Amino acid sequence: MKYLTQSIFCLSIATLAACSNETTSERNSTVATEEPVTTTDKAETTIQETTAANTETTSIQSTSYSMSLNADSDVSFDVKTTGQGTMRDMTVVAQKDGKELARITEPVEGTVANTVTTDLNKNQKPELLIFISGGGSGNYGTVYGYELARQDWMQLDLPPLTEEQREDYMGHDEFQVQGNQLLRIFPLYRDIDTNSNPTGGTRTITYSLEGTTFKATSSKDSSK
Repeated sequence: MKYLTQSIFCLSIATLAACSNETTSERNSTVATEEPVTTTDKAETTIQETTAANTETTSIQSTSYSMSLNADSDVSFDVKTTGQGTMRDMTVVAQKDGKELARITEPVEGTVANTVTTDLNKNQKPELLIFISGGGSGNYGTVYGYELARQDWMQLDLPPLTEEQREDYMGHDEFQVQGNQLLRIFPLYRDIDTNSNPTGGTRTITYSLEGTTFKATSSKDSSK
C-alpha cells in the first residue's frame, strides 16, 4: 500500500511537470509567431504629406511676373509678383547706381498687364505706373502708381469711375500713356450683350496728373 501511494504521488508530479512544459511551449510558440509592428505606412504618409506641403509652398511663392525698367533719371525699377491665384504679392524696388533707394510690398488682386515709367506732372521725379487686370470674367482694371521722391515713395491716386462714366461699363479696362496723359479705354455694353461680345463701342477717359492725383479731363465715346 505504501508503494502504491508513492507511485500515485510520483505520477501526479510527472503529470504536472508535463502540463507546465506544454504551457511554456505554447507561450513560446505564441511569442515566436507574433508579427512585428511596422510603421512603414505611417512614415510613407508623413513623407507624402511633407512633400505635398513643400510643393504647395513653392507654388504659392513662385514668380508670376517680373520686369525691370529704367527711368530718365538713372533710376531703375524692379517689379515682381509672386503667387498664382487671384491674390498675389507685389514687390517694387527702386535702385540707383546699384543701391536700393526704396521698396514697396503689398497685395494686389489680379495680374500685371503692363508697367511704364513716366513723369506726367513734370516735376523731375520718376513715376512708376503698374496696370492691373483684375480676376474674374470682368477683368476690372486698376492702376498702382508711385512717384519716387529721394528715398521715399508717394502714391499716385486714380479716382473711381463716376456714375456717368460707369454707364454701360462692365470692365475689361485698358490703360495707356499718351504724352503727358493717362488714357483709360473700355468697351460699352448694351442690355442684350454678353460679357464676351460688347457691341456698344468704346469709352476713352483722359486723365492728367496734378500733384499725386489723377483727374479726368475728358470722356469720349466711340461707336463700334
